[in-house]
Amino acid sequence: MSTGITTDLVSKALEVYPNPASKSFTIQLQSEFASKVRIRLTDITGKVVLEKNETIAAGENTIAVHSENLTNGIYILEVTDKFMTHSSRMMIAGN
Repeated sequence: MSTGITTDLVSKALEVYPNPASKSFTIQLQSEFASKVRIRLTDITGKVVLEKNETIAAGENTIAVHSENLTNGIYILEVTDKFMTHSSRMMIAGN
């Protein structure tokens, strides 16, 4: 049974830097096709603290995210298109 959540492909398809981040971070995402994606950041309690939609092109995409209003801590970043979800753990520090 497939859940649609990537595990072994995350490091190849999704990069987040800097990590830890403070005022902003960058998502670098590889895509085989143009698509709309949802970017969601949740804290360790599962509360969604940031959510936005972006349109990406086929190939390499770079998305800047402002995080200056987030409190310091560990978060889960999810980038979801209509086929799968890429996830990454990240830290906000220095805010």
